[in-house]
Amino acid sequence: MKRYDPALYAILALIFALSCAYVPLAGRGGGEMTIEVVRDGKTEFRAPLGDVPEMLEFRGPEGYNAISSVEGVRMVSADCPGGDCIRAGTIKNAGESIICLPHRLTVKLTKESASEMDAVSY
Repeated sequence: MKRYDPALYAILALIFALSCAYVPLAGRGGGEMTIEVVRDGKTEFRAPLGDVPEMLEFRGPEGYNAISSVEGVRMVSADCPGGDCIRAGTIKNAGESIICLPHRLTVKLTKESASEMDAVSY
């Protein structure tokens, strides 16, 4: 080990810690969260998250899905065989989604912002 290796490792660890702390904050800045429910590529429901009722129900030819928007968005009930969409948990950040494959239903959170910028790199 060289004389300055511990200082170099400490600086690299600090840079890594700061970059990890920045990534979760990047999806939360500016703009309003919107919930969007899409079935077969067609938007069935779209509204700002603050204007969404606590429970949303969607019935289609394949089956039934119920979505709760209390403390995030989650699938609370579905009559699909596997139930993977229910076990997907709660989504709270822009870009996250819940997908029910048997019913071809996607629930996603998006963020509308004034800027078209996707990311910033330094």
